[in-house]
Amino acid sequence: MRVAALYDIHGNLPALDAVLADVARERVDAVVVGGDVAGGPMPAEVLERLAALELPAHWIEGNGEREMLALEGADPAGLDPYPAIEAWAVARLDDAQKERLRGLPPTVTLDVDGLGPVLFCHGSPRSDEEFITPFTADERLAEMLAGVAEATVLGGHTHRRLDRNAVRGRRGRVLGAAGSRRRAAPHGLRHPRGGGGDPGDGHAARRRDVPPPDAARAGGP
Repeated sequence: MRVAALYDIHGNLPALDAVLADVARERVDAVVVGGDVAGGPMPAEVLERLAALELPAHWIEGNGEREMLALEGADPAGLDPYPAIEAWAVARLDDAQKERLRGLPPTVTLDVDGLGPVLFCHGSPRSDEEFITPFTADERLAEMLAGVAEATVLGGHTHRRLDRNAVRGRRGRVLGAAGSRRRAAPHGLRHPRGGGGDPGDGHAARRRDVPPPDAARAGGP
């Protein structure tokens, strides 16, 4: 199947809409929502847009979901900037939206055209808080991938794009963010065709520069 992987949206609706325009053009078969979805300036609107997708959507948990839900009822004024954003965001979700974010699985595996089974996670297969970067030692990366049967692992979390080849026969990929708290960043759209950011096997991550939403105008911290 053809899969669009959307990671680290962080409540950025304009960036998400730019991504979804690509998703519609590519006629993918399914979407993976890769965690850290709502913590940002337009949390409810982002969840409404994703709920309206007319595609099978596979959600996985990011550290942002867990941290945001843990701050339900907290006063943003008494918090540091990062948790203040999360507390402000969760207060704008209705009960159904908060329930949608509870208890999400840490990973999902889908059979992707041209790649076979791909494991989708947020940070690493074993933790949504771990970072995979160009500087991650092979030995540490091998520990993160221990027990993983899939030859390709795809994640996010860092807001930076990375294609990391063959550690014990596996390939690790990190997508950019659909939207970050500070600015719109590269989004992750994987499809079995050539295009921007094609690492050589026809599965591309594309960049779209989108003006970020103004949290202050939405009453944000």
